[in-house]
This record gives sequence, C-alpha cells and structure tokens, in this order.
Amino acid sequence: MRVKAAVQYPHGACSYYRSLGVLKKLHKLNNNISVEHIKEIEWHMISDADVLYLERPASYEFHTAGQMAKDFNVPLWVDFDDNLFDLPKYNPGHKYFSQDTTKECIIKCIKLADVVTVTTPELQKVYSNYHNNVKVIENAFNDYNFKLPNEASKNESCLWRGSETHRNDLLGVAPQIFELANKYKKWGWCFVGNNVWFMTDNINNHYQIDELPQLKFWKFIRKTNAGIQINPLAFNRFNVGKSNIAWIEGTFAGSCCIAPELPEWKRPGITLYDSPNDFKDKLDNLIKDKKIREMNFKTSRKYIIDNLLLSDINKKRLNILEELI
Repeated sequence: MRVKAAVQYPHGACSYYRSLGVLKKLHKLNNNISVEHIKEIEWHMISDADVLYLERPASYEFHTAGQMAKDFNVPLWVDFDDNLFDLPKYNPGHKYFSQDTTKECIIKCIKLADVVTVTTPELQKVYSNYHNNVKVIENAFNDYNFKLPNEASKNESCLWRGSETHRNDLLGVAPQIFELANKYKKWGWCFVGNNVWFMTDNINNHYQIDELPQLKFWKFIRKTNAGIQINPLAFNRFNVGKSNIAWIEGTFAGSCCIAPELPEWKRPGITLYDSPNDFKDKLDNLIKDKKIREMNFKTSRKYIIDNLLLSDINKKRLNILEELI
C-alpha cells in the first residue's frame, strides 16, 4: 500500500503531528504500508500511488494534485488542523486565507476528497459543511520515539511556547503575568518564540529562546522541565477548534498545564480559566501549591496514556486507508 503525501512544510509542527510524522509510523501497524513525500506536483509522482494525502490544501498547486489523483482514480485523503475559514485578523495568515479565491480553492480540494480528517469535533462541524465524510483523528503523543516522565517537575518556573500566530493570545494575559512575576520574584519565566520582547522587557527573571525545530524543541522542553506550562488563547471562533497539543507537550516536559475553558482543553488534569483575571487567580494557585501541580500532572499523564498515544490513534488512520483501498 503506497501512500503519497503532499506537504507544504515537511519540517514543521503540522507535518510532525498530522502527516509525515505520523503516516510514516503506520508501518508499525502494517509493514506493507510505505509513505513517500511528494516534493513536486507531477503526474508521474501520483499515478503509481494507492492513496494521495494532502496536508492543509489551500493553494491551486494542491488542487492540481487532487485533480490528478481523481483523473488517475487514486483515492484522495485531505487533512486540516485549523479552521482555515475563520482566522482572526491578528493571525499572519489572515490576509491570505480571508481571500475569496483562497476559500474557493480550499472548498474545491475538500469536494475532490474521498475522506476529510480533522483534529477536533469542532473542526468536524466546520468542514462537514463541505463534505459528508469528515472524521476526527486527534493529535497524539509519539510514544514510538518518546516516553512520558513518571514524576512531575519540582522546578519553580513557567513556560510558554508559540509562534507569531499566538502573539495576541499571549498579550491577552500579559498584565496578569507581569503581576504574578512581580509577586513571585523567585519564579522563572521561559518564552519559546521569536520577538517576545513585549513580555521579556517587563519580567526580570526570564529566559527567552527563538522558535526551535521539532526535535530540538522536544529536547529543550524536557530539559527545561518547567513546573507549569501556560497556554493562553483568546476566546474566538478560530481557537475553539484548536487542538490541545501544547498540553501534550507540557506533560512530556513534566509540567502541569493551565489553558482556556475551550472544548479541547476540557481534559483531566488541565487547570481551566475563563477570563484574564481568572487566569491570574488560577495560575497564582498553581504557583503556590506544589501538590496540586503534581496531582494535575499525574492526572494528565494517565489520560494521555489511556487515550492519546500515537500507537493507538494511528489505528484510525489505518482503518481509513483500508476503507479507501
């Protein structure tokens, strides 16, 4: 069974969680499956595929690939990890994705597909407006290459990670973070992301590092081993569909997590907040109480092991391939 995958950014986080990082593990479940990354959209790259997989198709290059698949009678599988129809204005991709031509292209790619997969039930609702076969495959922890720690971190530090797409999310709780950083001067604050001077200029005890490639990022957060991972998100329609990978990453780091009261974050072990001031109060509580941090980490760890290991979640991908073939 030969799967060809068209991926725009093969080294990025989306590839890690949704395409090359997970599809290439399918041979663990069926050693007759091979996955090849298509680096150019040409007929000779698609004609011998058993299935064509498109990650976040949002350009006419992807549409061309999808149309070639249909012309060769190759089953088409498309996957989305975000609501590409409703990006907030602060998102760097808003200008491109808000264009009618872009939306039309995405819809055309969806309608060509035999199956559409998404990360969350909220996204399933969005994309079901354009296709009648939309399935949820959750983002998962890669237990083939990594292991979750047994013990919670004892470090007195908070970590935030995010790209420029999350700047406004972080700014939404900036005053509250500054207040807590001033209140708990011994606690450290680590920011993984480019150009977060608007935070670090206002916090004395901080450490900042630019965005990291996937493997270096995983090694860094495990070594940093922050006591708390903060995952602020603005309450908007785009973020309603976001998955909870930051919580999975935080648990791998040994951290307990605080996140917004949005659908995908309502998981055992996550401390939820419903407003900036509630964020401050809940984070204050976590900083003060080591026992709560330890309990939340252990609860999160158990839930991920029971429900979100890649070795289990990939069975859903295997089922889809078998249905398509």
